[in-house]
Amino acid sequence: MSHLESKIADKNTPLSEEFYQISPPVLDSFPKYRPPLNLYFFNEKVNDLQLYVRAGERISKEKQKEMSNLCKQGNLFVARSDYPIYSKHISKQLDLILLDTHLMEHEIAEILWMGIPDNLNTFFVQPVKLVFKNILPNLLVVSEYLKRDPYKILGLIKRVRPSDKLSIQSTNVLFIGIAIYLKNFEDEINPKYLQSLVIGLSMVYLGKTKIPEYLWNKKSNLSPEEEKQLRQYPIIGASLLERFGYREKVSLECILEHAEKLDGSGFPRKLKGNEIGIPGRIASIASAFNEIICKQEKKESFEPKLLKKIAHLLSNHPEKFDRNLITTIQPLLLKL
Repeated sequence: MSHLESKIADKNTPLSEEFYQISPPVLDSFPKYRPPLNLYFFNEKVNDLQLYVRAGERISKEKQKEMSNLCKQGNLFVARSDYPIYSKHISKQLDLILLDTHLMEHEIAEILWMGIPDNLNTFFVQPVKLVFKNILPNLLVVSEYLKRDPYKILGLIKRVRPSDKLSIQSTNVLFIGIAIYLKNFEDEINPKYLQSLVIGLSMVYLGKTKIPEYLWNKKSNLSPEEEKQLRQYPIIGASLLERFGYREKVSLECILEHAEKLDGSGFPRKLKGNEIGIPGRIASIASAFNEIICKQEKKESFEPKLLKKIAHLLSNHPEKFDRNLITTIQPLLLKL
């Protein structure tokens, strides 16, 4: 082990506490001539890190090559004090979290919670095929990340929160729904199924983007026609994805069935019992979680431990929700 490597490995040194290495893929993602944040290198002559390139400084081709070599040698660093800039940069290219081995688990969770809502909001504002195609790789990073270690879902569900924003609510549904799947099927996780769930769960509210906003804001006195229009949004959302050429059955079931209930009291098709598949049952529970979360009066005081109470509440309604799926996830929520 080199002197530099030993200092990095020693958690008690300022080097490991205040800086972390960046990998070549992350460096390659930076603007070519002007890095967005300060970069440092370890100078063995003084046995310390020194500033190598200042944020926004224009660098020559020669220095680019030198910088690339330093990075390949594991000798290029960013300051943890610049983490807000670094994390925002990675949140725009979420596949970088799979390549940067120096990010901590809680940092990755924070980056995903920046990137996923941002991507969904971009799509919900402009729900067209090109935008869907552009955000799809970022959404699928979630399945790849969790496939490597399913229990990292804990760091994601502990960050669910109340919000009026459709993108945040959709992210709540995504991570709660994935937690239900991973816990219930932990011995037989299917990567392709997981990918389809990620897309379906994140898109359950897509159809709402096509419903006039005044209808959602109308709290009471809805006419039968208005109520019928509101309850069509799952069909609208699924139809949009089909129109884009996306026809994954698991994903479409999440969207179409997330508002259904086992007793047939849901919508839009009033399905009952076994007419609702596993994806729909998972989405229904996750959506119910989100609805209760977002009804919290004091939104700023929401705590992860409340998820246990929500699970208990929903488990008391086996006529509406799959109790087995809820019961299985309760031990996971105890760890929050």
